[in-house]
Amino acid sequence: MIDESIQKQLREQYNPDGSMLREIQMYLLDILSEVDRVCRENGLTYWLDSGTLLGAVRHGGFIPWDDDIDICILRKDYKRFCKVMRECLRPPYKLYAIDYDSDYNHKWPRIVNENISVKRMAPDGAVREEKLWVDAFLMCNGHPSYVRKIDALYGRCFRRVHGIVDDGWLRRVAGFVAFPFATLLVMFSRLYGKTFYRDTLVHDYASGFYSIRKVDDIFPLSSISFEGRYFISPGNPEAYLKRVFGNYEELPSEDSRLTHNMMEVNLLNCQNK
Repeated sequence: MIDESIQKQLREQYNPDGSMLREIQMYLLDILSEVDRVCRENGLTYWLDSGTLLGAVRHGGFIPWDDDIDICILRKDYKRFCKVMRECLRPPYKLYAIDYDSDYNHKWPRIVNENISVKRMAPDGAVREEKLWVDAFLMCNGHPSYVRKIDALYGRCFRRVHGIVDDGWLRRVAGFVAFPFATLLVMFSRLYGKTFYRDTLVHDYASGFYSIRKVDDIFPLSSISFEGRYFISPGNPEAYLKRVFGNYEELPSEDSRLTHNMMEVNLLNCQNK
């Protein structure tokens, strides 16, 4: 855990009480709490991941400049996770997934608060408005060395088939033509991963992330305090974070403290906020 005086200084600099960022963080915390409730009541497996887990270990909650929450689920649990979330989430929370929602195009499911939207500056410079979300990334057996190579084909096809990338009709047609072959290749690759990489997990194909997790660092799962509430975490969070971030205890330089560039938060239905 970071020194208390440094943590206080960071809170004052980035997310003091009453700030827009702190407001967003508290709304995100409520989404996570609802996801946690549904998972516990229905025996679903999840765990805190990436910057969310790092925040829990290093800061006792949100990294002061962070504006999202990430969890992981096993890819084999994806369909049941979606079914249970769609049935059991209480309003105003809702799950979006590419297999259920035609206007959603991320490879992983997302749980949103339907009553809260945020405007943010996207990497391409466009201002976008989205419902406030928590991402649930899918993890499968495999190794980044070959997943990345397969994604060179499958990821490109997937993004064009689902309209995530619009770089001309010719490439989109090529993506549609090659997609069945790329999908078959992924099926064989998943079987390969289950057979030869049982001890490692990677993000599912077409996610665009290629860091590795060790099964022994995750299971058996444990729990960890995050903003005064307890959530599911890897059994060995320190080893998990070291594998993902390296020296995770060291604070990054100020120009490396990345966010989603939130510009505005809007309550769409105040009585249910």
